[in-house]
Amino acid sequence: MYQLTGLEREKIDSEYKELIETIKDLRDILAKEQRVFTIIKKELREIRDKYGSPRLTQIVPDEGEINMEDLIANEGCIISITHGGFIKRTAVSAFRAQRRGGKGVIGMPTREGATEEEEGDFVEHLFTATTHDYLMFFTAVGTRLRGESLRNPEMGRAAKGRSIANILELRAG
Repeated sequence: MYQLTGLEREKIDSEYKELIETIKDLRDILAKEQRVFTIIKKELREIRDKYGSPRLTQIVPDEGEINMEDLIANEGCIISITHGGFIKRTAVSAFRAQRRGGKGVIGMPTREGATEEEEGDFVEHLFTATTHDYLMFFTAVGTRLRGESLRNPEMGRAAKGRSIANILELRAG
């Protein structure tokens, strides 16, 4: 029994000396920045050698171009044009179905509710489109103009809108 105890004690002493040496080595690593970098390089090289392989995917420049309309969601909208030449775009979500016996929602002013400066201006055209649709306009002299519904300003139901002349950049006359 005495001999077994002696062997265990020698084993514990040798383990203790190894731990002391390991602690000294780790403290030396922490004290010297160059040793840290050397260890990191060594470990990264081992990882490269073990898992490194040539790249399987090819990185090539994109041949297509990005359009503005690709970045904007294709959503439904209502385009309204007034008799006075004002246009606006309103999201479909701004409108809702009226329940039976409902009072309704106030929108643009009607002829009766218009102020003196808006007198005679009323909604002449009202149609649905999407934000990616193109609108075609024809002048009195037969010139065709194309506009995107996305370029029309989005406004609320009660807003008057912007002048078509500003949006389409019409010439004088």
